[in-house]
Amino acid sequence: MTPRRTGTATTSSTIKIDDFDDFILYDGGWIGETVDTAYEGTLSISIFIDDTATFTFTGTQFIIGYVPDPQLGTMTITIDGNNQTLNQSTGSEWSSPKLSPGEHSVTLTHATGEIIYLDYITLIGSP
Repeated sequence: MTPRRTGTATTSSTIKIDDFDDFILYDGGWIGETVDTAYEGTLSISIFIDDTATFTFTGTQFIIGYVPDPQLGTMTITIDGNNQTLNQSTGSEWSSPKLSPGEHSVTLTHATGEIIYLDYITLIGSP
């Protein structure tokens, strides 16, 4: 088993991570695309329900960025075992609730719709 890479946002720091970075572990039918309007020009697209993207980070909050499209489905975001839902048909960013300082495990799961996008993840450190 390959060790999992962990992102760390130190006190008062913010780190923006592209979807093509090895920090994010993908499972399922994700496709990488080049898209001019995306951060760093790349976009990861899930085409199957139950595809997942996972990461572990140390910090107090994170933001998921995606390219807006009214045809997108929903993503279940599991943070340390607690589920949130992101409807990607509106907006272009989703912010997690404030978390206690420390390490957190996150799983993004394609829940509904034909496709969902992942453009970047921003990690936020402790205030």
